[in-house]
Amino acid sequence: MELPIHQFSVMVQHGSVIIFILNLLLHVCFASFIAKDINNLSKLGAAPQLFPPWVWVLATLIGNFFIAAIYWVMHHSTLSRNISRNISRNIS
Repeated sequence: MELPIHQFSVMVQHGSVIIFILNLLLHVCFASFIAKDINNLSKLGAAPQLFPPWVWVLATLIGNFFIAAIYWVMHHSTLSRNISRNISRNIS
């Protein structure tokens, strides 16, 4: 009777480790995308809004999708200031 319970427990432990690793990779990917975008914006002459670049990257590492969504709204959506949109229009 204890064998199936033990096997299930081991399976759950392995599953949680796999989910943790995937989550960690997702956090790193989102943070690297934000870092690359901040670099691209700075090359175009637009500074990140509200926080310095390192804060956005660190917050994305911790907060993942929600912080990346806030970053996108502040820098790339139609709700953002026209700074980044004006720069991209002038280049085109």
